[in-house]
Amino acid sequence: MDRSADVFQNRLREIRRLRDVGIDTRVLVRNVINGLPPAQQQAIELAFFRGMSQREIAAKTNTPLGTVKTRLELGLKKIYDGLKELKDEL
Repeated sequence: MDRSADVFQNRLREIRRLRDVGIDTRVLVRNVINGLPPAQQQAIELAFFRGMSQREIAAKTNTPLGTVKTRLELGLKKIYDGLKELKDEL
């Protein structure tokens, strides 16, 4: 397992702990996002919290469009997997 996967798994353990003490779902989702690698986290935040298009994100971050698309795809998959894992434990 690579370092980013270890960090993400540690974040999921912390999220489970927060959930177990009754923390709000929004806080759990934010913690999943905060567990992403920084580049994926930035892409997710710009796209979904600031409403930027993929092209706008590419221009703002001086990153190729294909890289932005990959970061969003990987980030969303990790968010989905993390939340699915939490849901399955309920």
